[in-house]
Amino acid sequence: MPGLCAFSFGPLFTSGELSLEAFFDRAIELKAQAVDITTYYLKNDDRLYLTHLRNLAFRNGVPIAGAACRASLLRLGSETQESSLAEMKKWIDVAEALGAPHLRVFPGKAPAGASKAESINTLVEAFKRAADYAGSKGIILGMENQNGLADNSETCLEIIGRVNSPFAGLTLDITHFVRTASRDYYSQIAACIPIATQTHLRNGNFDDGSPVDLERIGRIFAEAGYRGYMSAEYESGGRSRIQIMTDVPILMAEIRRLCGTYSNV
Repeated sequence: MPGLCAFSFGPLFTSGELSLEAFFDRAIELKAQAVDITTYYLKNDDRLYLTHLRNLAFRNGVPIAGAACRASLLRLGSETQESSLAEMKKWIDVAEALGAPHLRVFPGKAPAGASKAESINTLVEAFKRAADYAGSKGIILGMENQNGLADNSETCLEIIGRVNSPFAGLTLDITHFVRTASRDYYSQIAACIPIATQTHLRNGNFDDGSPVDLERIGRIFAEAGYRGYMSAEYESGGRSRIQIMTDVPILMAEIRRLCGTYSNV
């Protein structure tokens, strides 16, 4: 089902041209069946404001399928895992107030001097604790595959498998895997669909500049029997208003077409 991430309009939120209230109108215009609230653009985290947005989403018939925050399962520097977990709990509480059943989080980067195996061990233990808290609120934590520690399907599968929680999964951003000698982007995407709890489709290219074949992506997800949201997450940073207002509708139209062609629901 086609969804729309608020991140797609990032510069317009930052400039004050667009509010999250107006974002719902934009989502309706683009025929999104759900939205992702990027918490960067919240006015505050006061519960009354969050429930106002939740109510607005309901009244407009646009479910809040998820929220996204900057919190990472691993932190650099002197910050302890306890303070990292406290931040994660804060955003889980925000997601609960919004009525979002899913929260996207980042894996973070390996601390200086730590081996990859050590970093994965630390991440898994932090993820388990965060997922336990999220589960108590009925919220799924979706770790995004990202350049760094979780930039390949093998590591993502290991992490989610070891966390082994119904409240832990992968926010599968199709553009972020790093191609290896034995695994291209598409085989890595296919491998991770069984653990995907949310999917983000970006415009144009993989991170290394190679073009994305969205038709192939649609077939891969259909063959895997994926039933979740396919949310547009346009890379809006550094783009002009004209570019954003032109490109996001094009991306949404393509996602709607793919969902119409390949949907399993």
